[in-house]
Amino acid sequence: MVTVDRGSAAWPTITYESRPWRSSYLPGEGSRRQQQAHQRPYDAAVVPRIAAAQLHLPPDIAAEAEDAANEIARFDAELGADLAPFTSLLLRSESAASSQIENLTASARAIAEAELSPAGRSNAVK
Repeated sequence: MVTVDRGSAAWPTITYESRPWRSSYLPGEGSRRQQQAHQRPYDAAVVPRIAAAQLHLPPDIAAEAEDAANEIARFDAELGADLAPFTSLLLRSESAASSQIENLTASARAIAEAELSPAGRSNAVK
């Protein structure tokens, strides 16, 4: 296990442990070299529990964070209603990007058809 110090001794550190990688390659899929390249162990981050940790910020940083929070609240109060119609568009964009990462793709038409009928193409319905 490797420990990485991120600064303050009071803040929990991130550690890493070696884990085996199980490839999603099927037998006969890809070259032997590609299959072997995907069978190596990797270092997985073991993230410390920080929910109960106390964060002590220097006063100047705490003041800047408070100012930023106030600006966000002001922006939301003044323009939040104007931006609300974009919520569904942003959600769909994030969903499409996430699906691409998972190699699930669908055209705009397939997604629209899936919205209208659950009998659409499988990737679009997901």
